[in-house]
Amino acid sequence: PKSIKQNKWLEYRNSLNRPLISAHRGGSELNPENTEMAFDYIVNNDLADIIEIDVRVTKDNKLVIIHDDSINYTALDEDEEEVFVRDLTYEELLNYNFGYNFETRDGLRPYKDITIEEANSLGLTIMLLEEFLEKYQDEEIKVLIEIKDGKELANFAADEIMKLLNGKYYSWKEESMIISFTDSVINYISKKYPEQYIGALGYKIIPEIVVQKLGLNALFKANYSSIQTKIRREIGPLTINLGTSNFIKKAHQRNQTVAYWTIDDVEDMRILIENGADIITTDCPDILKQELGI
Repeated sequence: PKSIKQNKWLEYRNSLNRPLISAHRGGSELNPENTEMAFDYIVNNDLADIIEIDVRVTKDNKLVIIHDDSINYTALDEDEEEVFVRDLTYEELLNYNFGYNFETRDGLRPYKDITIEEANSLGLTIMLLEEFLEKYQDEEIKVLIEIKDGKELANFAADEIMKLLNGKYYSWKEESMIISFTDSVINYISKKYPEQYIGALGYKIIPEIVVQKLGLNALFKANYSSIQTKIRREIGPLTINLGTSNFIKKAHQRNQTVAYWTIDDVEDMRILIENGADIITTDCPDILKQELGI
């Protein structure tokens, strides 16, 4: 794919001469995850180069920003019956406060008892992907869009995302990367939209890890432009350290970026900064920014 031959994300990282800060779910230690409140905070305080978001499909086929397949983790009490995103329309989802379960670093829950009207005014109701693209299109920010649904829904989500990126929100085209844990989704996007920046997670990257460890780097042809990984991966009985400068260097030879997640430990941040990571995805972008001295 064209995006692998010329990786502008890698070029941007090199121009800054430091890892790019990616705010995981909008920086979920600072504000309720995947909410407009969280995104506003990142943008207004210049805390990250990238916002990482999760996308799911609603009952009426809208793309909304939420991580889990149910809304319970963020919007309901633990003991309540599960309510699934796919079973609700976008309008129905607007009746929930997605800051309900958020806890501050001090253990407080400041948004637990607010009204839905207050939640809406604070940016704590569900947000459409299109609303995100519309609101932040003039900001200097990139976005990692993780497709959370599987199988046919994931392909539908990919097509809908690409309609937006190839149409009204073309200005986001090179500032966006679609990521997924699902092999078939990565393969679908790379085949249908070869120009799109794609990041692979999970089992998809294991063959690449094995080939690289065997010193057969030149033989591997990836159909994605970014390796999205933990620092340490367990492959069978082995635990492999992927946070090394050599691993990153080999990826660069294939014009791929290496993005690490979810890096909230300061020592891990320091190791990755020292070893030349391209992207560090964290719930604590304020701490990472401090460690980078910017």
